Amino acid sequence: MSNQDYKNAALQALKGNWAQAVLLALVYLALVLFFAGPYYAWSFRAGEDAAVTAFPVWQYGLLFGGYILFLIPLSVGIVNAFLALLRTGDNNLTANSFRLGFSKGYLRNLAAMLLVCLFVFLWSLLLIVPGIIMGLAYAMVPYLIQDHPEMGLMEAIKTSRKMMKGHKFDLFYLQLSFIGWAFLCVLTLCIGYLWLFPYMEAALTAFYEDVHGQYLQAAGDNA
Repeated sequence: MSNQDYKNAALQALKGNWAQAVLLALVYLALVLFFAGPYYAWSFRAGEDAAVTAFPVWQYGLLFGGYILFLIPLSVGIVNAFLALLRTGDNNLTANSFRLGFSKGYLRNLAAMLLVCLFVFLWSLLLIVPGIIMGLAYAMVPYLIQDHPEMGLMEAIKTSRKMMKGHKFDLFYLQLSFIGWAFLCVLTLCIGYLWLFPYMEAALTAFYEDVHGQYLQAAGDNA
């Protein structure tokens, strides 16, 4: 499938469901601002006024810990909420994001994504480019850990690498194709991201469906 095919699939899934998609984007943005906003607000003030006191370490640790423990599992829930939308038309995106992120395998979701972050970090110690490449190789993990609950964490990571063999540039190219929309969203004071976020997530989910289907077919042919 081409990038346009993924985008068309995304738009088809979002047709009639934009209100639910924008609500999810708004909730997610609010949570990101809740955890990251205080530090960035302090950084802005510190840049303007040298007399501003240092950001409290305990507060930084609290916000960073909350970001990890809350937003990382939620990100897994979000991608799988869009997977449910594409597959079954279930448009309860916000409720499904929290359910799939927290009620369905919270510790599994958290552990898998922390492992991915660790591996990408270790690859990045070599050079930035290997880190980016491996980040693309592990991009299917948040889908796999929910789509295939029978897989162990390391198996899901290895499967993602197998699925993405020969497809890493395809994913990078798909992500890059949204850069024009991202610049336009800046002109709307970033309000446009409320629509761009679900559009991108749905297109990336369509990419997963395509690559996942190819992988399963190849595995069946080799069985």
